[in-house]
Amino acid sequence: MQPPVSYAVLRKYARMIVDRHFIELVSHTELASYIQLERMNNRRWRFKFSVRTFYLLHLIFYNQKVGRARKKSLREAYAIGYKIGAKHFEFQTALLMANLYRRAFMDSVRKMFRELMYSEYERAESVVDEFVDQFLLGYLAKKDNTIERLHEQRMVIMGQMAASMAHEVRNPLSAIDGFLRLIREDEQMDRHKRDEYFRIILHETKEINRIITQFLQFSRKGQAEESPLSDVSLNSLLSEVQEFVKAKTIQENIAFYLYPPMEDFLVHIQRESIKQVLVNVIHNAFEAVHNQEDRRVEMYAYRESGTEVRIEVVDNGPGMSNEALEMAFEPFYSTKETGTGIGLALSKELVKKSDGDIRIQTGSYGTKIIVTLPITQRQTVYD
Repeated sequence: MQPPVSYAVLRKYARMIVDRHFIELVSHTELASYIQLERMNNRRWRFKFSVRTFYLLHLIFYNQKVGRARKKSLREAYAIGYKIGAKHFEFQTALLMANLYRRAFMDSVRKMFRELMYSEYERAESVVDEFVDQFLLGYLAKKDNTIERLHEQRMVIMGQMAASMAHEVRNPLSAIDGFLRLIREDEQMDRHKRDEYFRIILHETKEINRIITQFLQFSRKGQAEESPLSDVSLNSLLSEVQEFVKAKTIQENIAFYLYPPMEDFLVHIQRESIKQVLVNVIHNAFEAVHNQEDRRVEMYAYRESGTEVRIEVVDNGPGMSNEALEMAFEPFYSTKETGTGIGLALSKELVKKSDGDIRIQTGSYGTKIIVTLPITQRQTVYD
């Protein structure tokens, strides 16, 4: 029976294997960035890997009292794989890391065997393969847990969205139902009143469409095809928004004033997305002044700098609490009983996609929503 190799020799080869492995890792572009990010290419990490490799060499050369070393090496392999699984790593990348380690290990072991006239190649391959398998099992276990948690979170969010959507759609549906009943029950209704009721019904159907569009955009966030940025006349956009909310101002007796810039500007944005943001912000302002005796909402737009346009929506409502201000852009947070809590969260995402910004100022005087958007190089619109 061949005598065991000294621990000093095992430590020497363990360091050699780890050095070679790290050289292989940093030579691959997709792995080098991870090694740098995790600060693995340093003395402390190399020492840790050397210890783990020492356990594997111990398993090859010592046939007695290897139980603890084997269990420890497998636990370590599983833990490493689990940690890698927590990162944004594809399975192919994790497999590449494992195979590079196996190659560095077996190449060094073959050299060691030749020097020591040792021949347990099958045992060496069995030991390193078991280690690599545990590494990959750890990686897959973490990924499975992550996928399961993401699925659970998605189901919770979908449930919240369904409940919120039911609440939000109920109001316009009730209005449509009520006005249709009035039209049906009053056969002698004069034409002017009938036309007014139909106008309100049409407005409420548009409101339902807006709600559904908002929910669809939120549910597909990050997945939907991006509409391209384009140069848009700011005054034209503001006029469209004013026309869109006009019916609601009449219906709810709200004084809405638009103050566009004296000279028009081209803004480089996703037109429909920003239009949706402004409509949503104005609707929030309308709701904020609902209980005020004098319901007033104003929208200002002006050039803030050489590169930005500032749009302000100001209401004379009661203002927001500190908690509401802090949570305003969080999905599903709402201070309204039937609020969805996705309007401002979605608005922030849409404004960011147009390289803009949205923020809130509030107090006892009311609330101001500020949207800033980039001006295009061709700044002024001429007739």
